[in-house]
Amino acid sequence: MKAVHTWMRALVPVVVWVATVAPSTPAQTGKATDLQQAIARNEELLQQARVVVRESNSAKARAALEAAAKIHELSKSLLQSDARAAVVARVVQRAREAILSALNIARRETRSEESALRAMERAGERLHKARNVLAEYGSRDVLPARRLVEEAHAQLQRARDNMQEHLFSVSLQLARASFDMSSRAIQMLRRNAMRPDDVIREIERTDELLSRLIERAGDHPEHGAIRDAAAQAMNLQHRAHDSAGSGKYRIALEQTRRARMLALRIGRRMGTNGVSNAGDRVQRALEVTRTMIHAALASAKKQGDHKAVHKLGDAARLLQEANDRFRNGDLRAATRLNERARDLARRALTGADNNLSVDAVTRVLVATDAVIAQARDKIGDADGSNARLLERAQRHQKTAHNALDAGRLRRALTETKIARTLAARSLRESE
Repeated sequence: MKAVHTWMRALVPVVVWVATVAPSTPAQTGKATDLQQAIARNEELLQQARVVVRESNSAKARAALEAAAKIHELSKSLLQSDARAAVVARVVQRAREAILSALNIARRETRSEESALRAMERAGERLHKARNVLAEYGSRDVLPARRLVEEAHAQLQRARDNMQEHLFSVSLQLARASFDMSSRAIQMLRRNAMRPDDVIREIERTDELLSRLIERAGDHPEHGAIRDAAAQAMNLQHRAHDSAGSGKYRIALEQTRRARMLALRIGRRMGTNGVSNAGDRVQRALEVTRTMIHAALASAKKQGDHKAVHKLGDAARLLQEANDRFRNGDLRAATRLNERARDLARRALTGADNNLSVDAVTRVLVATDAVIAQARDKIGDADGSNARLLERAQRHQKTAHNALDAGRLRRALTETKIARTLAARSLRESE
């Protein structure tokens, strides 16, 4: 509303000045014609602004347009009262600036509304994901994450409330805050998740590293010092085994990671960087492939893509063979098998995403078509804010269908979600 108040304040000195100097020499004929044309252009611009502002659903834009219309009416009255040309020209210019300002506010608010709708959709999806992760790890001490999820829900609800009040920028900020809170909760939950199998694998990795280091320590000039340092790491590793055996997986993970850090320091002291630079690189590459296959398999199972699941099984077997070769010291074979496993996993994941995405997006568009049809049947030929919402929903849905036809799946999904939100709002407002 700040811009509106600015124009209203600007109107006061104009009126006062007009009352003081306007009764002087009337406008010359040539200047009067120019002013009439300028006022006519403002009239056309004002009509365009009314259409844009009406579609924007913005209270700010409506108030700004109302102030601009008053300045425009004043310019016409001054011209008819034979006020000085300079006075009329000044008011005409201010009227044009006010109309343009109202147009800018309306367009900015429309963009803000669409951005807020997208942000709310993303925040809702992320909140749903955070709740699923929370349910998966709900048996553990997850109070901070649970509070984050609850606050994310509250922020999203406030965003929706502000959307109803047409406070789009506030809604956008709240939706983004909700998204960030849900993301932090997911990260917290996954970081603190102590799956027994994961901890056991970490302990096994440290066992292998320590075993190789101790074997090599016998040939090192600093044999005694290396053995003493390795004994500290082994002590931590034994405690990690004991903790895991007692079900204290969080403690076990911390202990085995500390043991591994000590082992890596020993490796650097030996000049091998934990066996060899090449070996460390291969080990990291194997870990990356394992993570990729795990993520791809979860996605394929969720989507019901049995073909991808079968391919990923082959990739997992190749990776197992690569790990076996790595443990035997055959880095070249391990690298070759790892690359084959990763390539197979990448192809399976890409194929699963592409095949399902089209079907999934199409289903979402069909569901939105149904909501729009329901709104159209209920609203009919009525005129009002709900009808304008429906018109906007139809425009977004048309864009979504065009994007789907062009293979732009992400754009299609975004547009149809906006369309469904607008159509649902039009239904609510028509009740």
